[in-house]
Amino acid sequence: MADAQKLHDKFVTDVVRFKKVWGLKLEDNWAVSKSAEFEDAEVLLFWSDKNLAEACATDDWHDYVAESMETPEFLENWLPGMYEEGIAVGTNWNTDLEGLEMDPITLALEIVNEIKEQNIKYTPEGFESLSEFEAELLDMGEDL
Repeated sequence: MADAQKLHDKFVTDVVRFKKVWGLKLEDNWAVSKSAEFEDAEVLLFWSDKNLAEACATDDWHDYVAESMETPEFLENWLPGMYEEGIAVGTNWNTDLEGLEMDPITLALEIVNEIKEQNIKYTPEGFESLSEFEAELLDMGEDL
């Protein structure tokens, strides 16, 4: 699954660089898949670019459209919320609907590290610093 890791790494780099995350949506429903890795879990899928998302709008998702959200909303609200609800996250899945799936807190921490790596000044809402937000994520996911 080396390609899946490369696509995941591209996801992390690109959502920080371009400040957008893409999903497939139909009305109020986002594209989800059954997890292959986590028992009785669903995977909510996201992509780092509109074209990658649209390429997966086939079969059961043929009526879904690519919709974006800002990376801070994804990082600060979606990922912690998904963690609380027990929903896994999939990044940059290919058209065969294969890709990495992981715990949302793990992805959030990877995005925080990428923000630091790209030397971007960013303070999550309600926090004094990115480090304080990171500590909160680590507390949330301490059982990972």
